[in-house]
Amino acid sequence: MSVKILSITLLLLSICSAEVVGETYRQQAARPPCVKAIIFNTGNGGQLCADPNAQWVKDLTANKTKV
Repeated sequence: MSVKILSITLLLLSICSAEVVGETYRQQAARPPCVKAIIFNTGNGGQLCADPNAQWVKDLTANKTKV
């Protein structure tokens, strides 16, 4: 299995199982090796990185405060 497929699978699993909590989010700039992302806090105390261009991310960030 390629690393790309594994990464996408893990991302989808984390999105499906992670509940975004709180009223804030953080934006990560694209500076190698980092990619542009929106980072949410999850209900289990973790963090969820998401594509800022995804519609569900845009919907969530419209109602939250950027920190």
